[in-house]
Parts: sequence; C-alpha cells; structure tokens
Amino acid sequence: MEIPRNQISYKKIVSEIAGDFKSARLVPGITLGLVIGLLEVIVAVSFAALIYSGDLSSFVGLGIGFALIGAIITGVIVTLVSSQPGTISGIQDAPTAILALMSAAIVASMPVDASGVET
Repeated sequence: MEIPRNQISYKKIVSEIAGDFKSARLVPGITLGLVIGLLEVIVAVSFAALIYSGDLSSFVGLGIGFALIGAIITGVIVTLVSSQPGTISGIQDAPTAILALMSAAIVASMPVDASGVET
C-alpha cells in the first residue's frame, strides 16, 4: 500500500533530523532555538497574565501553564511537519487582546456572588 503524498512521512522526518545533526548548521540552529524558546516563554507568560487579570488573577498560574503547553505543542508540530525549512511558530498578540477583552466581559457579566468554580 502506497502512502499518499499529502500525508506525513515519518521516515522522511527522521532522515531530515538525522541529516541536521551532521550539518554545520547544528550549533547555530540550537542557539536560535534556545533564543526563540526563551522569547516564547516570556511572551506566553505575559499574554497569560494579560488574559487572566483582574478578577481572574487567581487563575493566572493555570493560564501560564495553558499558554506554555500550547506554545510547545504548536512549535513542535510546525517545526516537524512544515514544508518550508526554518519555519517557526509563535503566540500572536491580536487574539490575545481579544481573549483578554472577552474574559473581562464574561467575568463582568457574572453575578457578584458567583463562586470561583462559576467564574
């Protein structure tokens, strides 16, 4: 049975990764990956703090975890299956601002006596 061209070929991904470890671009690639990873952590934490501000500040720890896990998962998937070499992914600021406004509006519409579970 032949694999269709549009499906992911794991053998191809593994051979590309193995070839990259033998490449002269290994050290610059790792350095760039570490810098981008550090920036993504900073951006994820700041965006989560923006979304979970005000009455939702007690949930900021969970929000940071959600943002970091989401950034890691999307980063790994984009890196491994992208057809363009050197493609990276990152958290966008426009959806974050919209989510922050939506969460503030939802909390404002909740009753004053709502518990943390209802919030």
